[in-house]
Amino acid sequence: MNRYVISAVVVVVFIIVCTLPVNALAARSEIKLVDSPWAQVNTDGFGSASNGQIPTLAVFNGFLYAGTQNYGPEPDHTEIWRTSNGTSWEKVDDRVASGGAALIEYDGYLYCGSWGDADGGNVWRSSNGEDWTEVVTNGFGDANNGIARFAVYDGMLYASTWNGTTGTEIWRTTNGTEWQQFGLDGIDGDACNGGAIASAEFNGDLYWGIDNWTTTGAEIWRTDGINWTQVIGDGFGDANNDALSALSVFNGFLYASLLNDTNVQIWRSSNGTEWTHIVDGTIGGLNLHGINGLEVYNDRLYLVMQNDTTGLEVWQTLNGTSWEQIGFAGFGDSNNHLSYWDNAQIVFNDKLYIATNNSATGGEVWSLSLPPLDKVYLPLISR
Repeated sequence: MNRYVISAVVVVVFIIVCTLPVNALAARSEIKLVDSPWAQVNTDGFGSASNGQIPTLAVFNGFLYAGTQNYGPEPDHTEIWRTSNGTSWEKVDDRVASGGAALIEYDGYLYCGSWGDADGGNVWRSSNGEDWTEVVTNGFGDANNGIARFAVYDGMLYASTWNGTTGTEIWRTTNGTEWQQFGLDGIDGDACNGGAIASAEFNGDLYWGIDNWTTTGAEIWRTDGINWTQVIGDGFGDANNDALSALSVFNGFLYASLLNDTNVQIWRSSNGTEWTHIVDGTIGGLNLHGINGLEVYNDRLYLVMQNDTTGLEVWQTLNGTSWEQIGFAGFGDSNNHLSYWDNAQIVFNDKLYIATNNSATGGEVWSLSLPPLDKVYLPLISR
């Protein structure tokens, strides 16, 4: 056979193998996928189908941590699991709380925040990942506050809330125990700004993505730690863009992905104020919409998109404008319909990890292992 034909066949096979959809898998503690860059690395629900959500992942002291929402016998529980090698997990916390919604490392502690029940969300922390102490109770004094996301900026730990009554609140601390609210409810007093779920530091400022479901659409605010400035309002001109789902910095741009009932939209900016529309429902199928996340891994930007029909999808880009699908059909399980906002994707030990919500068999954690772009080689074949 002509050597050029052989080379072409090799390239085609390489492309097919690297983009194959994975097959449906039974729950196992460690799952190896042949000819796929993806692998499931936990048992479904960490062995319990009641752990229907894994809404957050974080890295702390050489371990990957995962928080869950356990819908077992009332009241709901939050469990925290960890692994040092990415596959063997141990449970390190189990408490009455509605959802381990956010995890972050700050100043020698791992913090976890919950959505909250009737009394509001809580925050607890650990210096070793095993022994935990509550540092915030009852939603910072407001029962309507559930913890949405953490961020670290300029030496301070920030916590945002869900609050559909008076608006999202941003709180911050320098020691983890004494907290002050930063800004007004809804950031500027707008009670319709119900939650701040996305954040990113860019060009020296901290950016927050806000949802506004009921009136004008998603907003983006930024702060230098002293003042707040609105940089985007009214859903980028479309009130159907209900929420800012994810923010990520990639190759000198700040990227923003939006929650919309009918499609997925992505915008980007080189300065935080002037934005370009780069994706407008032009990737994925008709069922892609809603919650999505962004994460940078090995010189690529990844987008994880909700699909309630066939299961979540994962797309990647090298330049921000051309996208290709790399994760298919909920990793082979249509019940893996989403990954929770911008909290449930992270890089650990040179792999990308994505956690899923799965109400049927329990949340799953999947890893992707790909080399950096400067280390990708195709095999050479000659006569």
